[in-house]
Amino acid sequence: MTAKLDGQLWQDQPQQALEAYIRDGYLALSGFLTPDQVVETRESVARFISDRVPQLPREQVFYETLGQPDTLKQIIGLFNHDTYFHRLMFGSRFEKLAELLLQGPVVGKNMQYFNKPPQIGKATPPHQD
Repeated sequence: MTAKLDGQLWQDQPQQALEAYIRDGYLALSGFLTPDQVVETRESVARFISDRVPQLPREQVFYETLGQPDTLKQIIGLFNHDTYFHRLMFGSRFEKLAELLLQGPVVGKNMQYFNKPPQIGKATPPHQD
């Protein structure tokens, strides 16, 4: 049986969350982000792409087809270039959840944007990150 916990209550039920994660190998958190937080994150991604990506070094931004912005597929190190993403990376509910599930301190190393533009490039083979 898979436990689906309320995404806003996991901090009040840490033992239940940890037990579900250990048992199932993953944790389903419905509503981990509020609808307003989802909107804020989507807007922050759009703002980052329009305002910051043009200024980033070429080795941190990758396209399916170089010179075609609509084929953007990867941005490395968002948290290094934007306070919104820095706050998501450090001291956030994401970090706290990772520490709970991994049962100890965590150190964020990278935050990346991944996109698969439609009808170009190659399919991503099945894999586990």
